[in-house]
Amino acid sequence: RYIEEDFREQGIRAHLNLGHTFGHALEAAAGLGRFSHGEAVAWGIGRALKAGLLLGETDAEYAESVCGILRRFGYDIDFSDFDRDLYYKALSSDKKKSGGEVRFILQRRLGDTFMSPLSSAILSEVIG
Repeated sequence: RYIEEDFREQGIRAHLNLGHTFGHALEAAAGLGRFSHGEAVAWGIGRALKAGLLLGETDAEYAESVCGILRRFGYDIDFSDFDRDLYYKALSSDKKKSGGEVRFILQRRLGDTFMSPLSSAILSEVIG
């Protein structure tokens, strides 16, 4: 239904990509096969929530709850052992770029999802 409603991913369908932009870059930087797609996206959801917190947009209790759930399911959302240069290179070539900017899917709280570019300062703090 979402694909039919939003074939070009300009609205609701794009919101289904929460964690994917961060996660795809991790898959590239960490090396093929090191993470499953789901593991990388779970890590990316953690990064997206942290970015939202840094922007002052994401509800802190909501972020803590989601991250707690991901950890209970065994996802390492705090993973940091990867090449940052490769990560940023992969991030800059994301297929979802618009007007030269990478758009990130972020959440304020459950059901309140939005798209936003992130400054290099925010990215640096989120990625480490």
